[in-house]
Amino acid sequence: MKKILITIKNKSLLFTFNYKLDEEVKDLVNTNIISDNKLIFSDDYIKDNSHIVGLFVKELIVEQKIKKLIITNLEILTIFKTALKDITNIDTLYISDENNFTYEAYEIITSYPNIKKISCYSIPTYMIDLFDKKGVEVESRAEILYTSNFMEENNLTSYSKMYYKTSLKMDPPLTEQDYKDFEAFCKINRYLKSISFNACSTDGIKYIAKILIENRIKARITVNDNITSKETIEKLKRLKRILKINHINLELKYTKEYINKNFMKQLITSTVLLCAFIVFVITSGSTIYILLNNKESEENVERISQRIEEKVSEDNIKRENEEETGEIDTDPMIPKMKSLLELNNDTVGWLTVPGTNIDYPVVKTNNNDFYLDHNFEKQKDYNGWVFMYNKNNIRNLNKNTILFAHNRYYSGVMFGTLSNLTKEKWYSQAKNISIFYNTLYEEFEWEVFSIYRIKVTDDYLKTTFENDTEWLDFIYMIRSRSIFTSDATVDKDDKIITLSTCLENDQRLVVHAVLKK
Repeated sequence: MKKILITIKNKSLLFTFNYKLDEEVKDLVNTNIISDNKLIFSDDYIKDNSHIVGLFVKELIVEQKIKKLIITNLEILTIFKTALKDITNIDTLYISDENNFTYEAYEIITSYPNIKKISCYSIPTYMIDLFDKKGVEVESRAEILYTSNFMEENNLTSYSKMYYKTSLKMDPPLTEQDYKDFEAFCKINRYLKSISFNACSTDGIKYIAKILIENRIKARITVNDNITSKETIEKLKRLKRILKINHINLELKYTKEYINKNFMKQLITSTVLLCAFIVFVITSGSTIYILLNNKESEENVERISQRIEEKVSEDNIKRENEEETGEIDTDPMIPKMKSLLELNNDTVGWLTVPGTNIDYPVVKTNNNDFYLDHNFEKQKDYNGWVFMYNKNNIRNLNKNTILFAHNRYYSGVMFGTLSNLTKEKWYSQAKNISIFYNTLYEEFEWEVFSIYRIKVTDDYLKTTFENDTEWLDFIYMIRSRSIFTSDATVDKDDKIITLSTCLENDQRLVVHAVLKK
């Protein structure tokens, strides 16, 4: 008979054979001991009472908010096969056993509905593929010895790293061992998208491309080199045409320093005139397109705003007439919001930012992508609309309520004028520091306390917090980024609103304001 000990360790549930039993445990045969932080079961008891054991384990997982299981031996996984099948809270499984991974273990793990990631010592490549088809990511901890510069350069230390690798670096000249290891890599990998050569080697590119074609891998090959030889450039052009047939793109990239240094040398008068003409045509066309598009955007938003204003005005008149006849509306909803809901049932509030063009109703759906390209009338529109993060509560506001919109700075619609807040003349004026976001039922004033630009991150997109310390740490983080110093206080019981928009592909403009008491 074997005893299995279940304990909590670092927010994980640890399953291990308990060979050193306490005195009071040694006499137990088919029973279990339950305490605040451990369960002990015999293997016979688990097999005969899998449902009961499963309930004990499930209660422990839910109560302690466990997301990860640690199994020290694959045999334990087999013993608990039935007992754990209804556990839905766990998404990660760590197997510390260094024995070979078995197909039986694969079948057991894939029968658990929520497991999305497993970590094991070693696993056959075909099983990584099977797990991948089931949507389960595998991490293999057994390192393999470097056999070539290619393997070392790309840190391919395990089969799982080879399987999931998306981009590679090649450092010519490549050796025969490099080619062999790359060929082995292609038989294992399923996600390769790009290969970057640090220098030009037409023979190396040809051989690598040949291996890609044999393994039916479609990838992009980039050559980073300052090539001056016309013969080499012509070879690359011919090779590019051949590879394109097999869905392999070949690109040549010069360094910025080289381009800047040699730009004037490469120009001749006819090229300058041709480029100037092309630039003129493109610029003129782009300018006309932008002007027309911006005009259309402004008119479209203005039309929607006019429709909203007319609807609210009509409803106000209707409401006044009803009041004169003695009819009383007891609905606690703000009348204006009730009118907006009739136009769009996704309406959740209204946002106004002084010193900008931002004065719009706010919408929300379960799909954060919908209002990226649909307007308030739910029609296709590349301007989108101002929308609330789908994790936010629309009535009982979260600690952090988050609103998004596109930065249409040419037309100034949506969050196109939010960048006004980054100018000193905006945040230095007291009348501008307050912004207004009203829900369907209440009107709120918020004081801006942090404005910043930042590279794309989601660390400020948190809506709930486990405790006061986590909340205050979050406030300290977003305040420390601000371009100006605010006197506004944000305490543990406060709530904030966050406005977020794009500046460039890799940057965001973020504004935080605290709810005034």
